[in-house]
Amino acid sequence: MTQVGGTLLAMNGAGASWSSEVVWNDGVDSSGDHYDNSASSGGISSYYKIPTWQTNLSKITAKGGSTGFRNIPDVAACGINIYEILGSPATPDDYGGGTSASAPLWAGFVALINQQAAAHGQPSVGFINPALYALGTGSNYLSYFHDVTVGSNTWVSSPNLFYATNGYDLCTGLGTMTGTNLINALSAAGSAPQFLPAVQSANGLTLTWTTFPGKTYQLQYSTNLNTTNWINLGSPSNAASSTESLSTGFTNTQRFYRVLQQ
Repeated sequence: MTQVGGTLLAMNGAGASWSSEVVWNDGVDSSGDHYDNSASSGGISSYYKIPTWQTNLSKITAKGGSTGFRNIPDVAACGINIYEILGSPATPDDYGGGTSASAPLWAGFVALINQQAAAHGQPSVGFINPALYALGTGSNYLSYFHDVTVGSNTWVSSPNLFYATNGYDLCTGLGTMTGTNLINALSAAGSAPQFLPAVQSANGLTLTWTTFPGKTYQLQYSTNLNTTNWINLGSPSNAASSTESLSTGFTNTQRFYRVLQQ
């Protein structure tokens, strides 16, 4: 399951371009109660151990997170002033909010990912958490997510838990989806790796192939295409971007190369 938090979205008035977002928190009244009990959520599981795809989060303890237990949320979406159409037949309701309203926005977004994957003959994206975190902790993070860095989940009974900050945080997770870039990245989940042109140097070759973030790849070689004896070259690598590379020296025998997606 992907845990979804809520944000407030601010547009800059120039068409549909994105401006900024802040953690959804309606504050507290004089008695210390949340106004309408409305705020984004986040925290640490007291039961579930940290999943492998969260173990590479940067400076998670400094952000109030855990290196031993599951941190939430994973991602965020608009959490207030969402116009809802409910029922069957569908009838307009009113402007609503809450993480129960932002989660369906992600469900609809994943439907767009699966639609694009199907149009290219690929399977549905399936469980996307490992891929989300691979993209969210990679060098091109801001190409896929809007990083929400303003706001908090705090109130009088919990003045320190939690604050938004750069990268992953326990208010909005990795952030909100950028749209097309993230759809393109995630809809390629089932694509087979393809070699890009090799680069030759005085000492050998650098082999580069296409990857899908979150998937594991193993480069192999053989000296004979008529044999099933393929030898691993290097260790399996967990992709963090759209390509992977490995350099190998020249040998006295011919070699054929292939990449396995595991």
